[in-house]
Amino acid sequence: MGSLWLLLGLLVLLGGAGIRRLLRARTGRQPFLIDDEAVRAIEREGFLWQEDQEPLDPEEIARAEEEFWQREPWEEADDF
Repeated sequence: MGSLWLLLGLLVLLGGAGIRRLLRARTGRQPFLIDDEAVRAIEREGFLWQEDQEPLDPEEIARAEEEFWQREPWEEADDF
């Protein structure tokens, strides 16, 4: 019975690793790694900036949020 649980656990780990590899292959991105120097930069500056990171566009974020709320149904809360 114990070997069955071991086998099941191994299958779950292998499945997770396969999904991670598949997602990385589809996006073409390398994983975001944080080393000791990155942690020191976060402590010193309060944020982490990487060279290949594009800045967020506040107008694009506002536009996406507006589109989201237009698509989602808005229901008033029930009074209790």
